[in-house]
Amino acid sequence: MINYIKSSKEFITTLITVSFENLHSRYTIIMISMVCASAILQFTYNLIAVRQDLPVFFSSKDLVFVNSFIEWFGVLYGFLLPLVLVRVWEEFDKIDNTFDTEADTIKILVEDILLLHQEYKSFKLEVLRLLYQYVNHVNNFYRAEGDDKSTRRNGDRILQKIRGKYISLLHAENKDVKESDALISELLNNLNEIIDIRGDRLALSTKRLFESLKFIAIATSVVWVVPFYFIMQSGVGVFSRLLIICVIYLVVNILAIIEDLDNPFDGQWKIDQDSWEELLSELSPYK
Repeated sequence: MINYIKSSKEFITTLITVSFENLHSRYTIIMISMVCASAILQFTYNLIAVRQDLPVFFSSKDLVFVNSFIEWFGVLYGFLLPLVLVRVWEEFDKIDNTFDTEADTIKILVEDILLLHQEYKSFKLEVLRLLYQYVNHVNNFYRAEGDDKSTRRNGDRILQKIRGKYISLLHAENKDVKESDALISELLNNLNEIIDIRGDRLALSTKRLFESLKFIAIATSVVWVVPFYFIMQSGVGVFSRLLIICVIYLVVNILAIIEDLDNPFDGQWKIDQDSWEELLSELSPYK
């Protein structure tokens, strides 16, 4: 119960921080720009309409249509934006789980290595030292590994060195102290699993929401929000204006949250590296 309350408080705090920090983001600028553009267009047309005896820019029939447009387009918008939000959340959750899984697998490998016979003390110390280097590398450069090939190769090189150290274990000549095949097999499987998970993590870290989906989300938000400006021009009360402002505010924040989740290493919602820091602390005696 205490953990649940703590998690809820952290979520609410993060939500408030994201809301206020992203209030002046590009999405707010886009929304305000479109509303201002609508106001300028309406004002300019009305000036011309008075001189040229043209029909008014926004009539009572337009008001009826705008009301209907907001209603039926809101159904489409209500399906589209949550789909984009769920999609980006799933990708964020996937890379977060992969990040933790890799750390857990390394921890299991460390525990298995410590089970080796004392005759393999040299092997254990060398591998644990290399694992410390790898964990320290990931802990410091996990943001850059996805895009920077040289940084990525440094991490791959450490794992290849660990694989090279396995030769002494696989070709042990002393049959009396040679470890069981089951333990050797588990050590190899764990190392291969780390390499495999590392590849998945690097692939996911470079994966982003398609720009076309972002464009569609922004475009539909603008198309849905702008008509509210004309509703406000029809003489609605203070409470109605407040509701419209809240709707625009929520739309902007949803777009900001999508942007935040689509960048898993930055912003308020980002990858939790506590498991890696804890693992680094455990391996620090072997550095």
